[in-house]
Amino acid sequence: MHPLRLGWFVNGLILIPVVGALASAMAWTAVLMMVLEEVDGIGRLKAFLISAGMNAIFLVLLYTVPH
Repeated sequence: MHPLRLGWFVNGLILIPVVGALASAMAWTAVLMMVLEEVDGIGRLKAFLISAGMNAIFLVLLYTVPH
């Protein structure tokens, strides 16, 4: 969890109107991919697929679930 806390500043991208959530999700994909690759020893492609899948689910929930 500590390496993920180092990427906290990525959350600031969500403040950008219209594309902020998408920019934040793409940045978190990169951060999570690097953490999975380096800390957990998962291969690069598998780490990308895991992090992209998690962020895709997040974006779908963000845009479909009412506030």
